[in-house]
Parts: sequence; structure tokens; C-alpha cells
Amino acid sequence: MKKKYISTKLNVSTPSICRILLVVLILGSSLNSFSQMPPAPTWVNCSAVSTTQINASWEACTSAYDYYVQIDDSSTFCGWGIGSGITHVYAPTITHSFTGLIPNHTYYIHVAAVNNAWAYHGETTSSGCATLMSVEENINNTSVNVYPNPMATELLIEIKENSEVTHYELLNSLGEIVLKGDVIDKKTISTSNLSAGVYLMKLENGKNIELRKLIKE
Repeated sequence: MKKKYISTKLNVSTPSICRILLVVLILGSSLNSFSQMPPAPTWVNCSAVSTTQINASWEACTSAYDYYVQIDDSSTFCGWGIGSGITHVYAPTITHSFTGLIPNHTYYIHVAAVNNAWAYHGETTSSGCATLMSVEENINNTSVNVYPNPMATELLIEIKENSEVTHYELLNSLGEIVLKGDVIDKKTISTSNLSAGVYLMKLENGKNIELRKLIKE
């Protein structure tokens, strides 16, 4: 027995197609205009990882399709716009690294959450974050040892053949002094309460200054 195939033809006129497209456009426009506005970003943080790089992070925002991120030297948000140097970071990513920065310079991070209709709500500014001071990596002074590096719970300062009091300061990525004291030949410092990150050790005896970059794991 031969199979019979029934063919049907949908007859849609041009005006009907136009009406359908118009409805789709109107609905799409309505959905975009009523897209849920994401809340303002929170917990915007930044940390210096080198003399020219700062890493930024923030909490994820509900309904965020995109984030506008900007770095500058102003603690006051100045507004988004063409030429303002904004960076687009697409959700769910909530981090960004800024490179090519000026050593020993304080920067601020500004973040806004954007919905799928490209409307944004709220801008949050981080506290100031200073890039690390420029440190020569090839310091050739074998009389001074600061170890281990990376450090964990303690740090040892050792100055060979030294009879003078040397003052030390340990600075965090914001340039704040977190530890300080004096050493003559050898001293062990507890670092268990320090947060993970990059630090700068400054040693000074009134004649010379020694700088060492340290990492806390």
C-alpha cells in the first residue's frame, strides 16, 4: 500500500508578518525597559600586588549583566561616560587587574552594576590603595638577611657583623606600618596575625636604608 503524504501550506500575508514583528519589538522593548535593576555593588576592595599593578574585587550583584569598573586617583566618583576609561567586566566575573600604574601612588576603584538594558544603578568606591614603592630587586647586600620569603607565622631579620641598632618597619600594600622595632644582630618577629599579601620591609641604621619586598602566604 502506498503511503499518502498530506502537504499543508501556511498562507501568511505581508501585513500579518509586519504585525507579528511589531508585537515582538514592542514586547522586547517593554521587557528591557522593565528589566530588574541590580543593586549597587558592595565590598569593593583593592590590593597592590606590585609597583605597577592593583587587583580589584567586589561582591556579586543580583541581576547584574555587566559591571562598569574604573580606576583613578579621586575618592569621589566622577561619573561614567565616553573617554572616562571605564572597563566592562561581564558577570559572573567580579575581579579585575589594573596594570601599568605609577609606583607608590594611591588609586581608587569605582564599580557600578549594569542590567541587560544597559542601565546601571549605584556606584561604590573603594578605600584608597597604594601601589608598592619601587624596590630594586638586585640589592647586593649580603650582610642583611630577611627570611623566610614567603613568610608564614614568623620572620627572621639577621644582620651579620653588626653592632649598631637598626630600626625596622614592615609596611602593607597601603603603605601602613604594621610592625616595627629595633634589631642589632638577629631578631625573630611573629607574623601570624598578618593578612596574606605583599609587604615591604624597611631597615634603617641612620646611615643606610635597606628595602626588601616580602610575601605573606
